Amino acid sequence: MGIGVGSNVLECELTRAEFASALGMRPDQEFVEKVFPLVDRDGNGSISFREFLSFMIVYSSGSSADKLKLIFNMYDYDKNGSLHVEEIKAMIRSMLEMVSASIQPDELQTLINSLFLQANFQDKRRANI
Repeated sequence: MGIGVGSNVLECELTRAEFASALGMRPDQEFVEKVFPLVDRDGNGSISFREFLSFMIVYSSGSSADKLKLIFNMYDYDKNGSLHVEEIKAMIRSMLEMVSASIQPDELQTLINSLFLQANFQDKRRANI
């Protein structure tokens, strides 16, 4: 591999659509909509190789708590430090969407109720990290 090829890789950038396609997803899927801005650190609408590499290093070397916080922050839409029931529903729908699965609204509500009951949050409408 010549020097020119290596520098071309470093200069390569992916649009949201290309990023989604590389993940086998659609650009409008929740996961892509949440992760793309995290990786596109300069906010120019595309992900450079350096931005992608930086994100992967942080994600792969982070602790479980760091990864959990990253996922939590992806779905904390109003950035208030807690996930409301609707944000938790969006997170679950997004995760199911990634594996080409779906859930009916009543099944999702039953799942949320069960999760909150098991976490002893049945009287709360949000979860904190």
